[in-house]
Amino acid sequence: MAEWSKAPDSSSGLRERAWVQIPLLTLFFFYFCTFHIFICHFSKYLQTS
Repeated sequence: MAEWSKAPDSSSGLRERAWVQIPLLTLFFFYFCTFHIFICHFSKYLQTS
């Protein structure tokens, strides 16, 4: 009968970390892009007034 290792599965830890990091990176990228577009687009109007 095979004995199972008592050590936690390292692949499950990586999956859980990716499950948290990917949405956070996506949100960060989304907010960074919208902020950058907002600044670039509206800076023209702010300079003319």
